[in-house]
Amino acid sequence: MTFQPLRLVALALLTAPAFGQGLDIYPAYHPDGPDSGYIEIEMGTEVTVEISLPGLDHQASLAFAPTHLNYVAVGTSVLSTPIQIGPSAQIWINPSNYLLFPVGDSLTMKATLPVNPSSAGKKLPVQVLDVDVLDPLLTIHASPLFEIGLLQPIPDYADEMVPLGADAPGTVSVAKINKQYWFTHIAPGGLQTSYVLDTGILQVRQGMPILIDPINWTLPIVLGGFHYSQQGVKYKPLEFLAYGTHTMTGETLTGNTVKLEFRDEVPKASGVGTTVHTRAIEYTMVGRSMKIHAYQTDDGHFGDDGYSSFGLGEMVNMDFVSTFKQVRIPFMDQIGIMVNSNGAFISQFIDLFQSNAQRHQEAAYFSVSFLGVNTETMHYVPNTEGRCMAIDETGWVTTSYDVKDTFVRTTYPKGKFAHLFDNFVGVALPKETHTQLNYQYDMFNIQRLQNWGMKDVLMWKTHWMNFGQNRRATTHTPADPTGGTDAEFAAMVQQAVSGGWRTALYTDFYSLDQAQSFDDNPNFSEIGPNYINWDDSVKDFQGNFRLGYSIGEDASQPHSNLYYTRLLAPKRALKHFEREAAVMTSVYGVNANYFDVMTISAPDLIVTGNGQNQGVISGDHRSPNDGTLGGAINSYRHLFLGSGEAVQGPVIGESSFWLFSRRWDTFYMGFLDGAWRTMSTGGPPSQPGFAGEDQPIMPDYEINVVRKSMPGLFGMGQYNRFFAGNSYPVPYADEPLYEYRATEISYGHNGYMMTLSTPENGNDYLNWAAQIKEYYSMRSIPDEWNASTSTTVEYRDGTIPGGWMNLTDAIRTDLDLKHPVVRLTYDNGLVVIVNHSAVNISESGKTIPTHGWYATNPTTGFLSESVLDPVSGLRTDHVVCADYEMADGNGTAHNFGGAIGTATDLKVVIFSPAKTLIEEPNGDITVQ
Repeated sequence: MTFQPLRLVALALLTAPAFGQGLDIYPAYHPDGPDSGYIEIEMGTEVTVEISLPGLDHQASLAFAPTHLNYVAVGTSVLSTPIQIGPSAQIWINPSNYLLFPVGDSLTMKATLPVNPSSAGKKLPVQVLDVDVLDPLLTIHASPLFEIGLLQPIPDYADEMVPLGADAPGTVSVAKINKQYWFTHIAPGGLQTSYVLDTGILQVRQGMPILIDPINWTLPIVLGGFHYSQQGVKYKPLEFLAYGTHTMTGETLTGNTVKLEFRDEVPKASGVGTTVHTRAIEYTMVGRSMKIHAYQTDDGHFGDDGYSSFGLGEMVNMDFVSTFKQVRIPFMDQIGIMVNSNGAFISQFIDLFQSNAQRHQEAAYFSVSFLGVNTETMHYVPNTEGRCMAIDETGWVTTSYDVKDTFVRTTYPKGKFAHLFDNFVGVALPKETHTQLNYQYDMFNIQRLQNWGMKDVLMWKTHWMNFGQNRRATTHTPADPTGGTDAEFAAMVQQAVSGGWRTALYTDFYSLDQAQSFDDNPNFSEIGPNYINWDDSVKDFQGNFRLGYSIGEDASQPHSNLYYTRLLAPKRALKHFEREAAVMTSVYGVNANYFDVMTISAPDLIVTGNGQNQGVISGDHRSPNDGTLGGAINSYRHLFLGSGEAVQGPVIGESSFWLFSRRWDTFYMGFLDGAWRTMSTGGPPSQPGFAGEDQPIMPDYEINVVRKSMPGLFGMGQYNRFFAGNSYPVPYADEPLYEYRATEISYGHNGYMMTLSTPENGNDYLNWAAQIKEYYSMRSIPDEWNASTSTTVEYRDGTIPGGWMNLTDAIRTDLDLKHPVVRLTYDNGLVVIVNHSAVNISESGKTIPTHGWYATNPTTGFLSESVLDPVSGLRTDHVVCADYEMADGNGTAHNFGGAIGTATDLKVVIFSPAKTLIEEPNGDITVQ
């Protein structure tokens, strides 16, 4: 509630000595420590104000409260000289304009500051006044001066995760027939999709969400719903319905939405009386998908006697004969999709953007034939006050004969800076052997690439942070001195920027390194008496710090004792970023940013390599940090947008590379402008079978959904995450690089290379010719696909030639999607054929080898091909575009015609400014 203040009329009340009287507020931040007198409050949040009497803490003060009168005085300005009204009593608040709030015997009051954007950043002076009514002199005590900083709330971006089935054209109707609600979608061609909600089923009347697909004879959701917890005993939905009395109290149909309301009366653990909770589930037909909103209609609860989790449940074949087959769409791996024997695709997921939960169990897949996906289970965990939030979850169910209807988009548009690198090639400068020449070598490498005509590059530099990776985070600057001077580092970055590159530095705003032992962080300390940015770390539901990376106490001693970093609250991350960005932009000149770690998984599932205290969700009731999954996601989105504004450029994040079910970078599309795009593999990518090169090729989702909002999709991730371990020697030969590049082209990804910045050719991941070949093979093709608005993706088998088929049919017919032939037809005339099969294929008069391609656009004259010469049968590479031509005979002389003429090895002719690159027999590059 918002308190109506009493204006202080008599200045006589402000006459007293002050000794030890205190005040605290929560949820609030104390950036300078618990006793600094400065407290930050987020406007619009209800806060609790706790008063303590002179010389006592709050708890001890309660016994004496009935004999004291207490007031909180809030002003707008502070006197330059305090009013001295006793030997040690000073009043600092300007008495001409202030408000007085009475405080009762609880010495506690609640208040909500209104949200006034113009007040953000201001500080309100506050003092506590106390009168001991047993004191014959009615002495009035005054506390020291407190300052309350006003924080603007983080915007609620209110975007959603939506299946493409919700966008399906057609008509929707909802009709009640007896006790059944029939939700029906009729497509323009007459195709019908139906879901039935049958209130004649006992479990439905008790509150279990059950949908019937009468056409495909499946239950898209069943056995899910609300979970309950009592004294540590967890009741799953069926067990919960068997425990207590569950009554449907409301049933309404409004438009396309059916709302069912329920009352649950559960015996108390003592056996005496019942606990009552209420809830509701809304079913809404949107296109051919069903939106399900399940929420608690009474308040959240204290203690362990209430709703504890929610999940949509499982998919079940009603005839127990038909089988389900798992479908995993690359880069959307965490969305549960199954296809049944009838060829119908069924998916279900929880919209984590909207979740009020504290953690979740990701979707699971079952091997039992008639069971399908078990969707996410959203868990509600009591905070340090013992309070559980009210359950509030939104989920989606889709059944369709087109797998694309199960694709999930977000409602946030493409970011304002995304176009600035949608046709760039990514260059990563990773960790090198530390020498004082590292930054000089980086400079030489950048100058060399720029001399080769590489002007459209997004470069990000890793392993540059002050005293090592994660040490002293989030203090990134100045640059690590073991690589050279800070001035050398700045000169290197400025060289990249001056050449037209977008240049980013690896940043980690997931971790906070506490000031401990040899690791004294100038921008964070939780250790008194000198607190710095205190409260910016995250505590769990027991009040313990969430732990991050393990770091040696003494960096000079390889086997010194370890300590763990803290985790940075998502809500406080932008504050830390803006501090670092002020240096990175003014001193170094960066014009883009790269985020690591927190973009990989949803905020509750992010885990360090040490597996410490997973996630960044706050369980501390006295902290304003995000206590819900949806809130933490929202704060990270605020960080990504704010970082773009801070560097005035696009923002890229790390991609998920391990467990399918934990991928999340995709759904930051629009907030992130790009990603270092790695495939989820289901296991350690360094092991055969889990590497990126062993994953299916299915680019429909990436090209037609993700790229529209997040166009900066670079490469296929680190080489050791795409290739299984050390399966290929470094520098990489042509064959593995063809595989990498062919996969980039199939997925519509921009080019990428990783370089160690070594000054010698042949001591890097790629030799010099391979670096040039990656850039000029990949730089021009994004211009072609960026000019299109839609792409048709088709597949066929390479070893058994047949007709082209769409993804839906390819999945139904069990086409080998790890080794398909892919054809991409863009609506601007570009046609790309990529051969991932183990044999040569013939298409469009070309013989395309394994991991070869043929791309052409007759409208623009564009050509990119890696094909076999019809005479020699040897591989040749050729690119023709408006800005340059590139060709490589791969050791055999070949006449390419045009600007190239005959080339034996790599040759690039750049038209403006005119320049020719020629690979010499010894591997050197001649620039003419």
